[in-house]
Amino acid sequence: MRLKRIIITDGKAVPSAAIREIELSMREKLEHCESSENLQTGDIVLLSISHHLARQLIDRGLTELHNTTPETDAFHVLCANHVLYIIGSSKRGIMQGIHQLALNDEFRNFDEGIEHKGSSSMPFRAFALLDDGVFKDVSDAETIRSCVRYLSAMGASHVAATNDFSGGPEKMLHSFVPSRIFPNSTPPEFRSRLRGILRTIIDAAGEYGLDVFFDTALLPSCNISQREEFINAFSPDVV
Repeated sequence: MRLKRIIITDGKAVPSAAIREIELSMREKLEHCESSENLQTGDIVLLSISHHLARQLIDRGLTELHNTTPETDAFHVLCANHVLYIIGSSKRGIMQGIHQLALNDEFRNFDEGIEHKGSSSMPFRAFALLDDGVFKDVSDAETIRSCVRYLSAMGASHVAATNDFSGGPEKMLHSFVPSRIFPNSTPPEFRSRLRGILRTIIDAAGEYGLDVFFDTALLPSCNISQREEFINAFSPDVV
């Protein structure tokens, strides 16, 4: 059986990257449809467990995903009546089902006997985009989206925009939000750049149903290499 069409049962419950990931795996464009009425042979149905169509599968004894909590980001992939269902307990659960099929190249080599189940034992799974912090090394949107895509495939729940190993001005709250206490701490153009990168991270994460973890410091700090710049940016009483 050849997969032909993608059914989005609920746009709010299905990550926007879902269609793109399926088409990348299949190496072709598919028809999209937002109605779950009149399902056809070869349809791929992206489905939240809370959707009424999932209730029909539950009543038929085909899935028990309703017995899991949304925090586990669980998924169940199954085929019934020549239709492929990718069911998730959350947006991330749906994406994990898609990643599982893509990893096995099962969108292109589809078998009607296919079935996959999975869930996460930890509800909070935050991964950093880059070891040294994306704000230092990367600014282009395409690279950021590629990194977020990889983290989604790894099973992340959150993208860590900053983390405990981040240092320098990119870790300071006043680098993102103007401070009346430290008005000269950050050049406006530098702040604008950081906020633009953060916006790109948030948008890319949202496409995959991921949340964003933002760890920041309230008080200014510096390392030795930044000492002169630090002293010039803050008043003597702060220094």
